[in-house]
Amino acid sequence: MKELVLGTANFGSNYGHFDSHKIDEIEIERMLAWASGKITELDTALDYPGSHQSIAMKAQDFKITTKLNLKKVTDEEDLLRAIRDIRASLKTCTIQRLLVRPSNEKTELVEGCLSILNELHEEGVIESIGASIYEISELKQLQEMNMRIDVLQVPANLANREFDDLVKSGNLELNQYKTYVRSIFLQGILLKSIDDLPRKMSGLHKLILTINDEAKKLGAKPVEVCMAYAKQIQWATGIIIGARNLVDLQDLYNTFCDNLTLSERFLETLPRVVNSLYDPRYW
Repeated sequence: MKELVLGTANFGSNYGHFDSHKIDEIEIERMLAWASGKITELDTALDYPGSHQSIAMKAQDFKITTKLNLKKVTDEEDLLRAIRDIRASLKTCTIQRLLVRPSNEKTELVEGCLSILNELHEEGVIESIGASIYEISELKQLQEMNMRIDVLQVPANLANREFDDLVKSGNLELNQYKTYVRSIFLQGILLKSIDDLPRKMSGLHKLILTINDEAKKLGAKPVEVCMAYAKQIQWATGIIIGARNLVDLQDLYNTFCDNLTLSERFLETLPRVVNSLYDPRYW
């Protein structure tokens, strides 16, 4: 059974390219109270304003993964300040899991930062470290700089099957990491009706129609089809989801617990789309 992780990007501020949403404090408390004992982990980041503070009081009920963007680190002292900020905002001495968002620039600085993170891991300040990446080149860069990687987060959904394709073709090995898939609904885009789809995402029409048709054949909903794909990824340790409120979270949890299976025929005949449609960096 895969692990289910609750993302908290919308806990402290508005989040989302097309349907930006922030959850109020009372609803966050209700969601975390309900999730305790059902969901094992919360995913947050220094880039999510207010998110750390919103989960700090319940942090003992969950494993906490947080992320740090190396593109925003100006020097090694700045990195240490960020680590102190994370520990203070989460009210903890030990960071359970810290993932970096890689930077393709400032290689010497990045190497210094990664060395510091390795040292903090050895000292026990950080229990495990890893990376949240968009593409395989980022992973290769971190490996070349000898970063210790315990955990990975990668995007995976019915529009973006790049990592799954690489694994299946034998061109990528991920079993040595705990690998979590994120963006399984593509920030909700894959669940929209064609009429509600943003104009710049019109290239997803055919794919979304195919998902909807398969859902009808299976007597299911598109959200169940998208979740089923994530659950069938053999190399994935867990799945990261986001929710807008408690009811949404409960529905997603129930969907996660379902046993819907997608056929290889469906997966092999899914329309392909260009990466500018499934990579939020291009939106």
